[in-house]
Amino acid sequence: MICYEFPPMNSPGSRRYTQLAKDLPKLGWEPIILTIRNPSRFFHSLFDASIRIPKNLKIFHSVELPSIYIWKVIMKLTKISITSFPYCGWIPHTVYKAYKIIKKEQVDLIFSTVFPFSATFIGCILKRLTKKPLIIDFRDPPGKLYFLEQKFWDRCIQNANLNTTVTKSMQQLVLKKGKPANFGVIPNGYVELPEVSSINLFSEEKFVIVYTGQIYPDWAPILKNFLLAIKIFAKTQKNLVLAFIGDKQEKIINPIISKIKLDLNTFEFRLLGHMPYETCISLVTQASVNLIFRPSNLNHALGTKIFDYLHSDVPVLGILDDVNETAKFIREGNLGIVTPNDPKAILAALNRLVKERHFQRNWTFLKKFNRKEITKKLVKLFDRIVEKNS
Repeated sequence: MICYEFPPMNSPGSRRYTQLAKDLPKLGWEPIILTIRNPSRFFHSLFDASIRIPKNLKIFHSVELPSIYIWKVIMKLTKISITSFPYCGWIPHTVYKAYKIIKKEQVDLIFSTVFPFSATFIGCILKRLTKKPLIIDFRDPPGKLYFLEQKFWDRCIQNANLNTTVTKSMQQLVLKKGKPANFGVIPNGYVELPEVSSINLFSEEKFVIVYTGQIYPDWAPILKNFLLAIKIFAKTQKNLVLAFIGDKQEKIINPIISKIKLDLNTFEFRLLGHMPYETCISLVTQASVNLIFRPSNLNHALGTKIFDYLHSDVPVLGILDDVNETAKFIREGNLGIVTPNDPKAILAALNRLVKERHFQRNWTFLKKFNRKEITKKLVKLFDRIVEKNS
């Protein structure tokens, strides 16, 4: 398993691959993880020493050259964003290290995980060098690809024995031009968490809206409409608490608050910053509403955040396009309310959630996303690919 994102990183990708690595041995597959020793500075803020991984896992590390700084200079000079370049600095040593591991450990299958998108190149190089079957796992859809990138990208996808995505609708984004290729769907999912200690941060009489996770600049228009709705909602909901959990959120949130002249004296507002994963889950269970929002370019992704919210019975408010995969999941699982990105619609949804606090979840549907079941599905693909190429 070639994983840029792996503990001690606390990221959606890290949690996806950690859980797969935990469950694979129970199903007859022994994972060997190759991850990065010195990830880009962006990921340093995601480090979480509390994440536990089995001690018996074989974990190796490669070293990344600082290509992201070169990329920033190129971006500034050319105004061109090259999706694959920022993390290409990990390619040389990762290929070298992985080749040695494959030969020494008699590896049966290469499982290359995306993000970053340069992982596709690593997987293809290793397949050519070792003649081992390759599966490329796409956790995220690609951004805009330029001509040469698209050529490399298409070649890697066609050369892989199998490509997996988290949703079926993401496949066309990965393929771009609709060329035939082998694809399977391995969604994100949830795990049964052990009992975590409760941190009583909010009093029971409060109406608490909690958001956990990253917020990116292109998400600001959605956040603005949400806060415009909060501006009106706070006038009638006197016990309102709005809490954001995540790193460096103030850089995006504070300018919006200033622009729309949101009066923070009318309700309790908390920017809680980065917190350990188990602490986040504890606070999610204390909320009255858990918030999720995504822009249109992520309509085809079904990320891990919605699965984190399954650890409580709290309703979810999704500010999402109607066709968004997360919106479909919320409706099918009866997790809460999906509303379009419009202040009036968001306000109406908030007022409804004040009165309607409980949604009977559809666990017949949701249990399909238990990560143990997902790992079983992945193992069947592993077995099929290895048997076919033996």
